[in-house]
Amino acid sequence: MIATPLVVNASTSFAFDGVKQVLISVGTGTVCLASGVSLALMKRAEKRAPPRSEPPHGALIRLTAP
Repeated sequence: MIATPLVVNASTSFAFDGVKQVLISVGTGTVCLASGVSLALMKRAEKRAPPRSEPPHGALIRLTAP
């Protein structure tokens, strides 16, 4: 998600000129920065979140007394 806007941003200088290049570069730059910020915030939230108390995947849960 971060690499694609960077590649598009770099290639716009070869394909477009003037205002069109600036608009595309600003758009792809914004997407790239927003992706980086959201990934960093998600990683930070993961570190702060308490560990899950769910049973391991595939474990059977007994809901009634034996």
